[in-house]
Formats: sequence, structure tokens, C-alpha cells
Amino acid sequence: MKFYYWFRIRSKSTFSWFFTVVLLLAICRSVNARAVDESQNFVLLISYDGFRYDYLEKYRDSLPTLTKIAQAGSKPDYVQNVFPGETLPNHYSIVTGLYPESHGIIANNIYDPVFNASFTMMTNDSRWWDSGEPIWVTNEKQGHKSGNCFWPGYDVKIKGQEVSLLPNSSYGKPFAENENLMPWKDRVDLVVGWFNKSDPPSFVSLYFEEPDEVGHVHGTNSPQLAKCLSRLDDVTIYLMQSLKKLDVFDRINFIFTSDHGMIDYNTSNYINIDKYVDPESYIFWTCGSTKFLITNSSSTTLESLYKDFKTAEKETKGLIKVYKKQKIPEKFHYSHNRRIADIVVMVTPQYILNASKCGHSTKFPNVTYGAHGYSPFFPSMHPYLIAYGPAFKQGYRPGVIDILDLYPLMCHILDIKPAANNGSLDRIRHVLRSGWIQTHSKELIALGIGSVILILACILATVIVWKRVKRKLAGRPVRFNRNMAEWDQPLMDSDEEDGEIIVM
Repeated sequence: MKFYYWFRIRSKSTFSWFFTVVLLLAICRSVNARAVDESQNFVLLISYDGFRYDYLEKYRDSLPTLTKIAQAGSKPDYVQNVFPGETLPNHYSIVTGLYPESHGIIANNIYDPVFNASFTMMTNDSRWWDSGEPIWVTNEKQGHKSGNCFWPGYDVKIKGQEVSLLPNSSYGKPFAENENLMPWKDRVDLVVGWFNKSDPPSFVSLYFEEPDEVGHVHGTNSPQLAKCLSRLDDVTIYLMQSLKKLDVFDRINFIFTSDHGMIDYNTSNYINIDKYVDPESYIFWTCGSTKFLITNSSSTTLESLYKDFKTAEKETKGLIKVYKKQKIPEKFHYSHNRRIADIVVMVTPQYILNASKCGHSTKFPNVTYGAHGYSPFFPSMHPYLIAYGPAFKQGYRPGVIDILDLYPLMCHILDIKPAANNGSLDRIRHVLRSGWIQTHSKELIALGIGSVILILACILATVIVWKRVKRKLAGRPVRFNRNMAEWDQPLMDSDEEDGEIIVM
């Protein structure tokens, strides 16, 4: 059976209205997309491992670019980092806002009694990392892309979430390896390429292993360190110049920071624990030059072992401090995790611990090296920070910033909801430009109102067209009051022949 539907087009006006609706819908879509794009803020988090808080002053001549950025942005006196002052615990605290006892990465090397397994800086098994939620996971879970360029934990699938953008897996981990590392310039090119995408990630992390390595080998007062810092400054200016060519540059908020500081020590200043405690009476959970995490072996009791170490504390005249896990001072936030052993031994800065089971080299006496991992309340353990970009105050010196507050701050800038954390946005909010929050909110409100108006206009136009079509299908002519100004001229010549479309 054939059905014939026909209707007459008396003028071109229906087509004009239809075209108008399509155009308005396109505008709505375009403006809405542009509103999302232009309101998006970006965060680039950059770590120079082992960059002490005072290097900017001490090595000013080697750091002209970072000095200028610091002068133009917000630079606190120092960052209060967390115990222990090591690479993995502090880098993970920066991106989670959690103390190590909460996020679980309590040292660079860890033993877990439940897993009955050990963790190293190479471990990417997610079960070790899942107690914390890094900002790239928070960002991805809320519908935004992230990119990680070698930040510790970058290649771990944390909480089941993969990261959108990563470096090639063939490269080594610069915080754990010395071979097959991606050159610094290539890391910058990779990150710049991410920001140059049509849908760039809103959060990007970028990690450099220096000046930590040079500081360890040559100390903090060496020409080698000055040269290393100059190289870092060169890569900084290359980064800034490369990003400045991009449209998104004016919306990138830079946070230059580090995990810990560094202090010189002489190898003659080592404390051999074997002199005070029987090596067979304890088991290492974590062995480090600045701390021991131990428990008793089967040959003794925990209480007896604790007494032996307290005797060692007395005999070293307090150069070491010995704590039961439950009695570690609250300021360290280092008691509430099963990976922290029963007894924790700390050492005074500029001294190092040694034991036959630990194996630290002491065969080169009177040699100066650099070390970290001491109490984070000792000044030389503090890292630096520079915050620069549209969200941050210019030429501002905010005093002291807590490393845990960076996570809620970054979440706030990215307009994402933070996971549970130990940080405080209120404590760090003062680094934001006074008008930034209001300006940002006004932009979003204006864009929202504009979008609503356009959508309502689209709906109204659609209704008008639908009524016109409906009336035509009903065989009724469409008439307008020609006394109205907008209809002073005919829509089409009166003598033009009617058009006819037949749809089968």
C-alpha cells in the first residue's frame, strides 16, 4: 500500500526558521564547549628531588630563571615536609595530602607483615599504594585527564584507575634507577606535547631526579651541585619558553617543589649499633642510614630489645633516639600503620647509623657526603616551593607551607572534590589571588547564565517552527501582522509560485 503525504510551502520562511534553529543549536553547543574549555584551569606539578629550601638564595647565580619565577609568584620560606624525609613518602604525601602512616608508603623500603613481602622503590604492585588516592586518580575519577611524567607512583594502577598519559614504559624510573633514563629535555617535550593536545590533561606531574643525586655524592657546598642546579635552571627556562607558545599557557598554574632537603655529613660520624646491641637479637624491617625500623628476633623479647637500644641511646649521649612504635612523638605522625616496626631508631642530623646487617659503607673515613631522612623539623631537611600562575599571588612570601596542604590546594584549583586527606585548604588558601576565586566563580556563573539563555532561545525557536509546520500540515495558512516592524516586508514575492514536495 502506498501512502502519499504532501504539504505546500507557501514561502521560504519555514526554511529560514529551520536554519535559525539549527544555527542556534550549533551556537549553544559551541558556546557550551568553549565555556568548559575556557573555564578549565591547569596544574603542572614539578619536583626537583632534594632541592633544599635555601638553594635559591645560596646558589642564586646558578638559578636565574627560578629566581625570576619566584619573584613573580608566591614563594614560602620553606615547606614543612613529613617524616621520614625520603623520596617516596614525601612525594606520595604531596599528591595525596596524607601522612605516610595514612597512605602506607612509610619509607623507600618497606616490609609488610600481612603481605609477608618487601617493597622497594621499583615496586608497582597496587596493593602497596592503594591506601592513598593521588591527585591524578582523583582527577581521572571526576572525568578529567591527567599526565604523569615519572612522578613516584606514576606507573601504578592505583585504586583500579589508570592514568590517561604516561611516558614510554621502556624508560627507567629516575627516582630508583640510573640507567636508560629519559633525557630531561625529552621529558619537557613530552609534557609540552600533552598540553598541546586538543583535549589537554588538566593535571600533569613532572619529576627530575636532581639535585638529589649530586647532593648525595658531592655534598651541599660543592661546585658540582652549583653546576647541577644550573642545568636544572636551563631545563626550567626551556620548559617555560616551550609552554609559552601554547594557547593554554596563561591558564597553567605551576608548582615547583621538592620532597626534602639535604645536609652534609662526614663518614667519620657514623654510629655502629653493633657496639651496643647484639645483631642477632633483632630483625630489620627497614634499614637506612638515618633510621632503623626493627623488631625482636626469636632470641629475645621485644621489651629486652628495647632496653638494649635505650642503653645505646644513653651511651651515645643522645645521638640516637629510640622509640616504641606507640610512643613515637605525635608530631611525627608515624605510629598508626602495620608497616612501621615495633621499634624505631632515629639519629641526630650529620650522623649516620650503621650495623653489620645493614651494610652501609664506612671504609672511606673523613669523606663528606650529603644525606636526608632525618627529622623533618630540622631546617636542612626542608624543601622549597614556588607557586606561579593565574591562581597565585604575585610577589608573595607566605612564610611556611605544609606539604600536606598542596593536595587540597591543587584540587581546589582544578575544581575537583578531594579525597579524604590530612591537609587543609584553609591553611594554604592565602596563596591564592584575592580575586581569583570570585573571578573564577563569576566566569562560571556568566557562562552558565549565557548557556541557559541560548538553550531557552533554541527551545522557543523550535516551538515556533513546530507550530508553523503543524499549521501547514493542517492546511491553514500562516499569517503575520504586517503592522509589526519586523514584518514590514513580505517574506517572499506574492506572485512567486507555491512550492510542492511529495514524500512517498
